[in-house]
Amino acid sequence: MKLRLPLYAQILGWFFMNLVLLGVVFLLFVRMQFHVGADWLLTFGAGDRIDALAEGVLSDLRSGGRDQWAGILQRAAEPYGVDLGLVSGDPRGGGIGMTNLPPLIRERVMQRGGGPPGGRPPRRGPPLQGPGERERGPGGRGPLDGFGPPGGGGGGYPKFMARTEDPTRYWVVVRLPIPESPGGRPAPGALVIASASLSGGGLLFDVTPWVSVAGAIVLLSALFWIPFVHGVTRSVSQLTRATEQIAQGQFEVRLGSDRRDELGSLAGSVNRLAGRLSGYVTGQKRFLGDIAHELCAPLARLQMTMGILEQRVDPGVAETLQDAQQEVQEMSLLVNELLSFSKAGLEARESGLQRVELLPLVQRVVDRESPGGEGVTVGVPEGLWCAAHPELLSRALGNLLRNAIRYAGGAGAI
Repeated sequence: MKLRLPLYAQILGWFFMNLVLLGVVFLLFVRMQFHVGADWLLTFGAGDRIDALAEGVLSDLRSGGRDQWAGILQRAAEPYGVDLGLVSGDPRGGGIGMTNLPPLIRERVMQRGGGPPGGRPPRRGPPLQGPGERERGPGGRGPLDGFGPPGGGGGGYPKFMARTEDPTRYWVVVRLPIPESPGGRPAPGALVIASASLSGGGLLFDVTPWVSVAGAIVLLSALFWIPFVHGVTRSVSQLTRATEQIAQGQFEVRLGSDRRDELGSLAGSVNRLAGRLSGYVTGQKRFLGDIAHELCAPLARLQMTMGILEQRVDPGVAETLQDAQQEVQEMSLLVNELLSFSKAGLEARESGLQRVELLPLVQRVVDRESPGGEGVTVGVPEGLWCAAHPELLSRALGNLLRNAIRYAGGAGAI
């Protein structure tokens, strides 16, 4: 059994399917971007969250001893469900929490100042000259350039994001000046964030604003589409009801054609169709009525002539003449029926329903169509009545009984 959906539901269904398709295309686009690079995700609020996390971790590292760094990283990672680690930017240095990095991440960590892969690793320099002051080498560049705190010219800590396979992991490397001891000289290094999911507990990618934006888009689109869909389906429903009424012979039905589109043109066409059908049917009924009216006079003369002949013919042909008279009588009845039908179609009269006792009416019909009631059994209970037009009901029952006698009277009782 096929599921039948109204047009309203079909249009809205296609609309939401279109939104789903756009969502799938967007997700595929996001997935393809990871093959190019994932740094673009850091522009959607993730960069600020990561900078805040890095600043907090760096502050705790400065105030705590090196033996406390593992606990600091663990506490900072717990709210997001990610892994945190410290990696030295010097190949001879060590790390905490992450010692077995993928080659791609290790290579990027070793880069200096965000340069291309394969660049020279940063070299250690002598101690800083003062708090917050960087030592400058040849050309005015210090060993910690590219590892500055927020506000150091890059709008935040230098960072990059990447994705690795087998297993799928999402990585963020934040370049930090890692203190070697409380109050001591910082060294170039990196805070590495690893997550099994793209969201990273809301740190790397917060889906909430995206869901809110998508919900707002769907709501605004629905508010824009629903009036249009409602107008279209309402016009189609009106057209459907009008055509059903026309099919039932109610040609006076008219549709509003104030729409300035194809549905308005269709409504105008239906109105013209109803008008022309009304004219055709009315003309046909008037034509039938005129024919029936014109046939009444010659039939009456023919009946009169046959009545005169019945008195003058020989007894041997009297039976034949009676058969002819019955045929003329039958023809007269048919013409009267045709005349009544045409009048009923042309005259807009009330139904005139009234209480009709069925048994007397049926008995009169039987006596008229089958004198003596031979072969006809009446089983109507006494006192049974209905609301009807007596003349039309009598005519309808007479037609049924007449046809039954003519075509099935010899097969048994009626």
